[in-house]
Amino acid sequence: MAKRFSSTVIATINPKPSAYKLGEMAPAKARPMAALVKKPAIMVERACGILMELASVDHKTAARALRDSRNDVKVALVMLRRGLDRAAAEKLLRRHGDHLREID
Repeated sequence: MAKRFSSTVIATINPKPSAYKLGEMAPAKARPMAALVKKPAIMVERACGILMELASVDHKTAARALRDSRNDVKVALVMLRRGLDRAAAEKLLRRHGDHLREID
């Protein structure tokens, strides 16, 4: 059952699944899903809405922070609330175990 599921996932990701055996994909083809799938516009809008509500900012500011954070909502929220750049916000999140509650 697990092998069948894995084959389905590989077939979804890889346009030519017969070219690769299960577990033997070439490193160049083994990319993260984020690299293969672009963020749908509706997901970006939803993330902007969350940022607008939690950080009390307008849509333009939320969209810019989301873009600057490479579409990471947690990083964007820390950037907006603390006035940090992406690197500093990521470092702060890591230091607090990736938990937003411990930062506020």
